[in-house]
Amino acid sequence: MNKKNLYKINYDKLDIQEKQNILNEIADHYGFIIKKYAEFEKNSITLYTAIFDDNGTEFVFIPGAKNYFDASAELQYVLQILLC
Repeated sequence: MNKKNLYKINYDKLDIQEKQNILNEIADHYGFIIKKYAEFEKNSITLYTAIFDDNGTEFVFIPGAKNYFDASAELQYVLQILLC
């Protein structure tokens, strides 16, 4: 996986299949389950991502974002790697 594609500016330029490939690689690498792919929109800004499950905790990958929620230390470490 090209980690540069995890930055929002690059991620937004990818087509849906490329985004799904990245999301699948993240899930495979960290042992997450993809519950479903989803597209969110707010203020005319859209984000195509996946809803992941990690032992009953659901979360989404947001390219270029930082971790602002309370989760286990191990999961926070993983998300910081992914989102920073």
